[in-house]
Amino acid sequence: MLPAFGQQRDAEQKPQCAIFTIQDFSTGSANKDYERPITASVSAAFEVGGYGIISPEKWGGEVQRRGLSPRALLSEAPALSVGQAVGADLAVTGYFTVEEDRIYISLQCWDVGAGVLAAGLQQTARFNIAFYSSLHDRVADMLPQIRLMQSTAQTASGAAPGKAQPSVSELTFVSPDEGMELFLVNDERIGAISNGKLVWNSGGIVLGSAFNVEKRKQGFHTSRQTVRAAKEIRLSGMVREEKRALEVDWTLGQLLGAGATLRVYTRPDETFLFIGNYFFLQPALNAAGNLVIHYDTSLGVGAYVFLPPDSPVRFGVSTGAGSVVSILTGPSNASYAEVYLDVFNWWVETRILGPIIFLRQEWKFTTGGGSSILGKQWMMVAGTIPPMTLGVMFRW
Repeated sequence: MLPAFGQQRDAEQKPQCAIFTIQDFSTGSANKDYERPITASVSAAFEVGGYGIISPEKWGGEVQRRGLSPRALLSEAPALSVGQAVGADLAVTGYFTVEEDRIYISLQCWDVGAGVLAAGLQQTARFNIAFYSSLHDRVADMLPQIRLMQSTAQTASGAAPGKAQPSVSELTFVSPDEGMELFLVNDERIGAISNGKLVWNSGGIVLGSAFNVEKRKQGFHTSRQTVRAAKEIRLSGMVREEKRALEVDWTLGQLLGAGATLRVYTRPDETFLFIGNYFFLQPALNAAGNLVIHYDTSLGVGAYVFLPPDSPVRFGVSTGAGSVVSILTGPSNASYAEVYLDVFNWWVETRILGPIIFLRQEWKFTTGGGSSILGKQWMMVAGTIPPMTLGVMFRW
């Protein structure tokens, strides 16, 4: 039984949808055969939702007549042009990549009449038999958004369906990264930044429509950016790949102190080994007491999680081990050492203010070994919270 939208179309022509093959972008050709069932799952969701599906033979003939490659259809202008030629109200493009048991899929649904992106989908999921059902449901969930977008676009433009909005052919990308190469999502090269800009003749893109570009430059992290079509598009700066970093920090509960940690990256700005040093003084508690000198050394491994190097905010985790050597000044001149496990640290950092500033929480557990006086216990500030470290990081 069709949903209400489909039933309302019984007495009139269904809106037509051209669903171009959802393309495999995986390394190698082992996953090429999944293009057909994934495309079929997307088509089924639109068909159940009340759309008429334009046959692959019809739109495929138009693609062949224009001499377009399959990947060219991932670009907005060719997709809209072919969709308009075959009488589509909606054109759907997309691609997927498979890595081990995970799949990433990206879909774009273009309103052909208005020349705008009506909806998009990006999903990462386990690649098993349940994926097809999940994909079908995700696409079905987009349909109300697509209809609303189509209605809004027509109302805002004051145009009848099928009348295209203003477009721009010559786009100028502006970037501080001289020599950076720019690509579309289908790996089509746009060009390279020269003297701070790149002029691209797109063939016609609707003003204000969103599309993705990929930025590449030797010695910098590859990144993607979503931009909107305009005569001038400003690109954000790229992040250089760095192999080392130095943290300068201060820890809550160790007020009279300062530390420095050296990172050596095994993967630039992603995973690293570290060696840390922290020197601090513990004042005498009373007039009869003596100053205590502490020296904390540690080493371990760390990694960033969730967000890429060019993100303004990043998160990371680390683990390791260390020791704190303490010397009591005064007549006793005693010393002792606490060996600890740096069980779990997490931190958040930001580059919004310019330099990289971070805040780290450290869960350290003393082993009771060596000349320990603490035994086995968590190292806490005032016996209640784990140490918190604030610092700034320099990369090179």
